[in-house]
Amino acid sequence: MKLRTKLIAVYVALAAVPLVVLSALGYATGTSAVETLLRDDAVRRAARSARGVERGLASHEARLSTLAARVAMRERILLERTGQGPSAEVLEDVRDDVAKFFAAGEGGVESLTCLDSSGRPLFRAERGGGPNDAPRVRDSDIAASQVKFDNSALALEESRVLRSHVAAEPYGAGVRSTVPVFAREGDAGARPVGALVAEARVAHFFARAEDAGAPDSLEERFTAALDAEGRVVYHTNEGMRNQPVEAAMPGFASVARGRAGAGE
Repeated sequence: MKLRTKLIAVYVALAAVPLVVLSALGYATGTSAVETLLRDDAVRRAARSARGVERGLASHEARLSTLAARVAMRERILLERTGQGPSAEVLEDVRDDVAKFFAAGEGGVESLTCLDSSGRPLFRAERGGGPNDAPRVRDSDIAASQVKFDNSALALEESRVLRSHVAAEPYGAGVRSTVPVFAREGDAGARPVGALVAEARVAHFFARAEDAGAPDSLEERFTAALDAEGRVVYHTNEGMRNQPVEAAMPGFASVARGRAGAGE
């Protein structure tokens, strides 16, 4: 073997090969570090969004409980129960209270239904067409299919909000909160005289949680939330919402399905 060939072999063995190995190890380590950082950031963002959504829903349900305790709302139900019918003053007070409830929800409340003790709807208020429009209130012609609620609320002996699972609705992903209405405040042990059922848009609470979070340094970042069925209930891009993950984000579908299957 010529001297030149020997020198080349020694160089490859002592310099080039270790350099390649070190570069490969550095690349693998760097990739792993980046993946860890991104994963940890995603976990933090998910936890932050979850806390924000829970706070939003808790505030929404606190307002619903307050509405159920209003004197005008109780009188509205009790007068219907006796067959007398509510006075114009009571009706006006209830409409004002309902309008304030929708306004405080800032577009997140889709509908509010008032039920008597048998579950029969007495009136239903629905979100107005525009962000600043007053809710539309109907006292009749309320289809039974429109009213979904937790029947156990009518058997409660204390004021407590019952929250449904997230469900696909015509307006998108929604959650229903049902609270009993009692004849008198603090009427422990008594049966409810009725109930209020509020439907809210899940995307609204996610959007509010995102707005309240820390600003992102990556402009291309987005946030998406899926329900147990793999449907996108929230996405930073509104056009991606209320679709199966396979249709909205095909490249992310296998990962999302895997996480959902693992209960994450």
